[in-house]
Amino acid sequence: RTWRKVLGIDERVRTVDSETGGGATWEGARLLVLSYRHAPLGRLLELDSDGHSRVLVSPQGWAMNGVAAIKGGFLLAEIRGPDWRVRQFNMDGVFVRTVPLPSTGIGINAIASTEDSTTALIGYSGWSVPPRWVKYDAESGGVTTVFEVKAAGDYSQVHTWRLDAPSTGGVRVPITVMALGDPRRDG
Repeated sequence: RTWRKVLGIDERVRTVDSETGGGATWEGARLLVLSYRHAPLGRLLELDSDGHSRVLVSPQGWAMNGVAAIKGGFLLAEIRGPDWRVRQFNMDGVFVRTVPLPSTGIGINAIASTEDSTTALIGYSGWSVPPRWVKYDAESGGVTTVFEVKAAGDYSQVHTWRLDAPSTGGVRVPITVMALGDPRRDG
């Protein structure tokens, strides 16, 4: 067998990253990779065993951060500003559903899954959300908490929000603000 180059460095493929399921994963006889060539937010490519590639998922306003195979498809971790989400797709790259996780205030720490199981473990945490793992059922769309670190105190009154502040040269810089209660946001 001879080796054949199918993607070069110019494709800007992200290497495997264990924190969010990785930037590349095998799913059966194909390889799913995140490419950032001409796509700053990423695009998901499918490579077959002959080295042919096609775009499976195009950027849609969120930056692609990791992909993990599950039975019948894959999970895609994405980020936009401080917000994270995980979406489920079928094998053809057709959107199935967004995994029901908190819509704001968390970061995805890990996705553990395999191509022959419809169950995935997803780890996440946030400013006021201690680390936890949930079991995701890709058939029903249900999420069950399987492990969580108990909070040191009552975080129910901790609120977070995002501001964009002007920096030198007019560049907008995102700032996350945390406060007890819901203070008046008057600057």
